[in-house]
Amino acid sequence: VSQVAKIASVSLIGEMKNEISEGSGCPYIQACASYAKQIGANTNSAIQKGLNPAFIIYIAGPYLGVAGAVFGNDFTMKPLTSMLPLLYLKNAPEMMMVTVHTLAALKLVLQTYQTQKLYIDYFF
Repeated sequence: VSQVAKIASVSLIGEMKNEISEGSGCPYIQACASYAKQIGANTNSAIQKGLNPAFIIYIAGPYLGVAGAVFGNDFTMKPLTSMLPLLYLKNAPEMMMVTVHTLAALKLVLQTYQTQKLYIDYFF
């Protein structure tokens, strides 16, 4: 959660399940619902008018997915990656590098977002 001009906004949401079909729903859908709930529950007009970009990480068993979300006139949430394996695949060792590069890129983007305060100024 970052605070810019005393306005709290979320930049990363996560959801985790033991397996893909376990629980009351897909971790991607539940994380998207958490984002919508977080933004919808905030009564600050700047939050309601801003884009409020966030990344969504969802884990189901040994698989990881990354999505992006913004709130403009409506909620827009889209997967940015396919489900990536978190375990070593003997027949596809390059998948481990894809997972590592995805996590490294996510870390870099979140650090840039936090340190350089990439946000839209709110005008009232």
